[in-house]
Amino acid sequence: MTEAATGVPYASTAAVVSTARLIESLSTRATAAVADLLPPGTTDVALLDFPYHRNSGDSAIWLGVRRILRQLGVRVAYVADTARYRPDRLREALPEGPVLLLGGGNFGDLWPGHQELRVRVLRDFPDRTVIQLPQSISFRSRTALSEAQRVTAAHPHFTLMVRERRSLSFATENFDVPIVFAPDSALANGPLRPPRPVRPDGVLCLARDDVEGTGAIAGVAGPGIRRADWGMRGLPAARWRAAKALPKLERHALGRHPDAHRAARPALHAAYETMAKTSVGTATSLLCTARYVVTDRLHAHILCLLLGIPHSVFDNSYGKVSGTFEAWTSDSDLVHWATSADEALERCREFAP
Repeated sequence: MTEAATGVPYASTAAVVSTARLIESLSTRATAAVADLLPPGTTDVALLDFPYHRNSGDSAIWLGVRRILRQLGVRVAYVADTARYRPDRLREALPEGPVLLLGGGNFGDLWPGHQELRVRVLRDFPDRTVIQLPQSISFRSRTALSEAQRVTAAHPHFTLMVRERRSLSFATENFDVPIVFAPDSALANGPLRPPRPVRPDGVLCLARDDVEGTGAIAGVAGPGIRRADWGMRGLPAARWRAAKALPKLERHALGRHPDAHRAARPALHAAYETMAKTSVGTATSLLCTARYVVTDRLHAHILCLLLGIPHSVFDNSYGKVSGTFEAWTSDSDLVHWATSADEALERCREFAP
């Protein structure tokens, strides 16, 4: 891949080509892991926990799962986010068949809304195959862990997929359910092309400022280094808000009228897809403005790999970034593991004037 309008490569051709092969291999593995868990003859599924927020990483996971299911010839009959999940609507749209829960980094009590949905689904559908797609696990409360243990152990058809070895060890020690080790579903998107021609310049430091941040990346600053985080402005933000309006209407109006909800279901699915594609498109556009990226966000790292952008990556607060790097992506020559801001700055020097 070359920088549009300059002809200067983001990275060596060899690094880009070898990383693309790695990504294709991981995409194949992610698809095979899901295929192995679906009951024979599965043609339709429910897919829950749509990322109804602006975290582009979760949207990349969503699009990766949708690509996996298309490759497997499986139709998504019902989708919902945490606020719009209705078990009666799910049963109507999918009278029988598996229920899939989106993967990510929310198995635990850091992000309680997602865990609450997971518990509800397991209690609502004890007769269904329920597959938790690849997750990272983090519990701060023993009470929350105990509840998760009880609910998952009581479900006869639940499988927990995890995406890094720390979570694999934790799940093996703490959960009495089938556990599958698989790559993050965003890797199933495969190698990506930049969304539009850009002229990359300098270094982008994309740093999180939430409960998963560690502050280690804070010292990555200086001339030629821009700081940012996921977000949308202008036309993409307007497009995202417009798509978001239909699920909002579904919750407040369509949900009270079964016939109207049934008729609107294809449009609801399309609205979710538009939201996810807009979010990921905004993220890839941002990453492609830089010749080099420094980040502590897992999916900024993954999207850089998919786009062929060299970058340095820091860990998050509970090790999901390092775990994914060690398990799946460390063989790429596009990525440098950073243990300090000074180390990352040294890597940035040839890209930041």
